[in-house]
Amino acid sequence: MSSRSQPPVTSPAPLSRAFRGLVVSFGISAIGFGAMAPFLVVWGHRDAGLSGTAAGLLFVAQAAGELTGGLAGGLIADRVGGRQVLLASTLGMALGYGSLTVVTVPALAIVVIFLAGLFEAAYHPTAFALIGDLKPAGDRAQAYGVIRAAGNLGTILGPLAGAAVVAGASIADVFVVTGALLAGSGLVVLATLPKRGLHVSLEEETEEIQAAVPGVLAIAHDRRLGLLVGGGALLTITLAWWEADGLAIVSTQRPFGTSGFSLLLALSAAITVVFQIPVSRLTKGRPVATLLAVGAGLQALGLAALTAASLSVAVIIAAITLIAFGQMLYGPNINALVAAIAPRGRGVTYQAAISVTQDIGMAAGPASGLALSASIGARLMWLLALPLGTLAGAAAARAATIRTAGGDPVAEDDAPPLVGKEA
Repeated sequence: MSSRSQPPVTSPAPLSRAFRGLVVSFGISAIGFGAMAPFLVVWGHRDAGLSGTAAGLLFVAQAAGELTGGLAGGLIADRVGGRQVLLASTLGMALGYGSLTVVTVPALAIVVIFLAGLFEAAYHPTAFALIGDLKPAGDRAQAYGVIRAAGNLGTILGPLAGAAVVAGASIADVFVVTGALLAGSGLVVLATLPKRGLHVSLEEETEEIQAAVPGVLAIAHDRRLGLLVGGGALLTITLAWWEADGLAIVSTQRPFGTSGFSLLLALSAAITVVFQIPVSRLTKGRPVATLLAVGAGLQALGLAALTAASLSVAVIIAAITLIAFGQMLYGPNINALVAAIAPRGRGVTYQAAISVTQDIGMAAGPASGLALSASIGARLMWLLALPLGTLAGAAAARAATIRTAGGDPVAEDDAPPLVGKEA
């Protein structure tokens, strides 16, 4: 890059505007995903020619796209800039998911979903890395809490919007709405994120970028990131036992219908929308290792409480409340920790590594949950989540306390790294 590149943006107004833009973009995209997700399998059966369980290949293709594109997208974003990658990601998702409205061939449906998943893989880690750039270390967990609340609000509103479209038009039209919302999310990014980098100039970080470990090798070379990925994978796998398999497994413990399960998932999202920001404010400044361990422990305790699901619905509600509060502590703080430990020029790659744990969970969680419940029974399976969650919390806490070469547990620089490359 030329030394005559534009100076970085440092004034508060553009930084605040960029953060608000990311929150709005994240919320809009969550509504788009939520509108589409409940009807994807039905659409696969009716319009795309995927009979029986073959419709499940749509989710497999989406997960494969996200796994394939995750770390690669992070590396690209670190090199060309987060703003550009967010724009490309939202455009790719809008075209991909929006085009499903005219797809009627099974193989083409799977290919399109896979390609859309490739673009989707870059969106979340890039947005999380940008937030790490926009906020000083002490404010990051709270900022991640805000964007998480926005995402859960979208999770509630999305299915309602999708149901309204299906009632008034058709299932295929849901994808038009999803595509339009994702395009709108990209327009918000275009309007609110500056073209120039934030806080630091390219010259200040050239050597650090060149020295940083590229791509997937980052996990192997950074023990802290490896611990976070391993622990995160355990948590997402066990969480999938509830979110993906809960209807089937709890139904073996007590009568449980689809509508009841959907209401419980909506209740969990609503709890997060209401309490995430207050929880982040109350825990601001607390040791991150403690918050991660407690968060993982609460999720594990909530899953273990489902052992008693046969007693009453109140027990299930109490369990999902524990799970929700555990995620409120763990989720924002894990992203804040990753933002703190990532070398300059590798913020998105590190966030992508954490995002990959979600894909691992959705790939391994549903199958393992069903297999375990069939082999050892639902109660023992839920109890198994307790030691696994405790182990995950211990791994995350250990990552937060490993000392850097400078002697500090985590190098949290109040001047965050570069948000976007110069235009």
